[in-house]
Amino acid sequence: MKISTFIVLFSSLTIAANAQTFTIMPVGNKISFSNVNQVNIIGYEGKEVMFENKDYDHEYFNRASGLKLINSEIFDNTKIGLSVQNQGDVLIVKQVGNNDACNEAFKYIIKVPSNINIEYKHSSWDGDDLNINNISGEIEVSTNYNDIYLKAVTGPMAIKTVYGSIEVEFEELAQIGSVSLYSVYEYIDITLPENAQSSINLKTNHGNIYSDMDINILNEENTNILSNGDKIEGNLNGGGVDLIINANYDNIYLRKAK
Repeated sequence: MKISTFIVLFSSLTIAANAQTFTIMPVGNKISFSNVNQVNIIGYEGKEVMFENKDYDHEYFNRASGLKLINSEIFDNTKIGLSVQNQGDVLIVKQVGNNDACNEAFKYIIKVPSNINIEYKHSSWDGDDLNINNISGEIEVSTNYNDIYLKAVTGPMAIKTVYGSIEVEFEELAQIGSVSLYSVYEYIDITLPENAQSSINLKTNHGNIYSDMDINILNEENTNILSNGDKIEGNLNGGGVDLIINANYDNIYLRKAK
């Protein structure tokens, strides 16, 4: 893909409190992550995207001092193990180094505008935890092994993981787009405000569904889909935005905030 624009308003490489940083101004309103390990994304009221390598390992990088991390397709233009470039109206973020070798050397805290749209994809086993906090834009996640933790997220979202769990703590359930959460082999745990309005679809083939919320179940006569599974369609507080939760081989927990 042709790089149409690459703007860096402020870029700094500092060693403070054992951290390295890189900052860039996104051209558009979307950021796309590809196979970046150990990511903590935090929304804030600003316009720049700020990357921090939380636990920068100086000893790991001593031998590579003065050299750039490269591979056959991309190079590290941040000096923290990432390729970060504006391509069209999307900020593309890719991990440059071998995932296994870099897993202990790179742990990222990434501050983004709270209304930005986020796409995160990870295909290998070493992605570790993905944390996303305080985001009102759209969130799309597709991973194989990541455990996913979302908090104070209000935009539409489609979250999928194969071998990881999903935990979401909603401070409010906005009525602007559907929420879809899917885990093949692990549990899904959702916390909602007691007054959340939602049309819900809960499904597990080999697990159970637990909740302390006042659900108006619409299919009470035929909830079982397998001998040890369940499917529930209903609504909360009269219905509202679609909330679709599917944990194929594990449990679903739908709980009200305390």
